[in-house]
Amino acid sequence: MAIKRKATANWKGTGKEGSGNVTTTSGALKDTPHSFHTRFVSEDGKAGTNPEELVAAAHASCFTMKLSFVLGAAGFTANDLECTATVTMDKVGDGNGVVGIHLDLKGTVPGIDAAKFQACAEDAKANCPISQLLKSVPITLTAVLGGAGLIGPWFGYLRGMAERIVFFGRNPSIMALVKYQIASAGMEAEGFLEDEALIARLNKGDVSLLILGGGVEDDVRTQLRMRCQTQGIKLLEHFGGPDHLLASVRAALAV
Repeated sequence: MAIKRKATANWKGTGKEGSGNVTTTSGALKDTPHSFHTRFVSEDGKAGTNPEELVAAAHASCFTMKLSFVLGAAGFTANDLECTATVTMDKVGDGNGVVGIHLDLKGTVPGIDAAKFQACAEDAKANCPISQLLKSVPITLTAVLGGAGLIGPWFGYLRGMAERIVFFGRNPSIMALVKYQIASAGMEAEGFLEDEALIARLNKGDVSLLILGGGVEDDVRTQLRMRCQTQGIKLLEHFGGPDHLLASVRAALAV
């Protein structure tokens, strides 16, 4: 039997100066305001909602539910699945349009390994009903496995190293992944995107390990190798992706 869900929107005035509200049958939204300001100016969401935010909410909720079914079919039950969907709007021709959606997934699933978790997440991304609806735009996924499925034997070894681990790269999204992976092992490493800030931190003299991302330029990489050698800082040039990061950190610290 077909399932129908409804929402009603109202608008008064011009596109830029006017405003409206949206109400859903469930009552989750009731006369929730939206306007040009809430869509194109306000970033904190306090003034009201916008279509892109509602699409993101629909996608994140649909994806995580679908993933729970995919994991169940594979014999796993998630303790926690958290997905942040980011809908990006940009210039398209003479106007604006949605140009991409990114799903940032963090999960705790007992007994599963990173490769299987990634495969299940990709399955859910491709086949959840909202992904099917939105497949006219690129949909990307970052899946990070936390909890017992990721930490395993590394937790006790890595705990306590937080104040001495620093990571450096050029891609904010990758840096966020690195930070989450390290936090999953009970650490709080510092991350830097700018050369000057990194050098100032290294000069404090208490860093034991520098994790260097793959996007750093060759000349900067060479300088950092020399600095680490001079200051006695262990260097991990990590190219293996987030799935193998903790094992690489453990190996680097053991040298």
